Amino acid sequence: MEIKQALRGQEMMMPKQPLLVLDAETYDWMEIKVCGISHCYTFSVSQKMMDQARIVPDGSVDLFIKCDAQKPKYFFYGSPTQVTDVHYLEDLTVGDTIFGIRFLPGQAWWPDALPMDDLTDGGIEVEDFCKDHGFMERIAEENKFIEQVKIFMDYYMIHFQNEYKVSRHSELGSAMVAAITDQSGRMTMKDLSEKMGYSPRYLNRVFHQCAGMSPKKFSEIIRFQRVLADVKKHKKISEVSGDLDYFDQSHLLKSFKKFTGMSPQGYVKDVMDHGGTVMDRHLQTTF
Repeated sequence: MEIKQALRGQEMMMPKQPLLVLDAETYDWMEIKVCGISHCYTFSVSQKMMDQARIVPDGSVDLFIKCDAQKPKYFFYGSPTQVTDVHYLEDLTVGDTIFGIRFLPGQAWWPDALPMDDLTDGGIEVEDFCKDHGFMERIAEENKFIEQVKIFMDYYMIHFQNEYKVSRHSELGSAMVAAITDQSGRMTMKDLSEKMGYSPRYLNRVFHQCAGMSPKKFSEIIRFQRVLADVKKHKKISEVSGDLDYFDQSHLLKSFKKFTGMSPQGYVKDVMDHGGTVMDRHLQTTF
């Protein structure tokens, strides 16, 4: 099989965190879709978020920067494997402004290699492993979102262009991410093994190194992210389960409850009762 370097962007679905956005009072974002980055975003911490902030599996890594010139904080967080409370709230207070970067699913790259195993279902403070975070201090001191994006992108793109190295493992990991996302998570290990031309055991090991989880778990998450998009369009559950190759509607409902803590109908009602997420209301878009 010919493997192509594939830190892809434009054709990939943006990973969604609708429960976090729903709990925010202010939220803004900018699509990037290059070099493994999905988008940059900013929000203000609300009391509702302090009481119940939840995140859902998205297969991504986020860099969070608490924008406080006096006491900034920097975190990397990976994807949970089920709906979970936000772990970093103990470092935040109501009114704090967060600047964040979300990487595309399975494509997180950083100049200092990210410890992917520590990020899945968890997170780490940047200071614990990142040698150079002076640019983050500049972001924390800046109060204009567009300028924060520029500071980040200037730093990131220079390092990406100079330091990103293609290896056989990274190529294979990217090829697996592309194959899984192209099929909206509808790919078995047998299918993946046949497409990649390697044994399932070898693919599991390589993928875990690249994404911090197994291809099977990543596929489940990507399929769930597609379900999020489809149920917001008010598609029938029977149609969604058939399109995404769930065994039956019961299988989809069980998976959705695991990943969101509610049923698809409850999720849509929760979002609509609040007039949509902040982004639905102010940006006329779906997140």
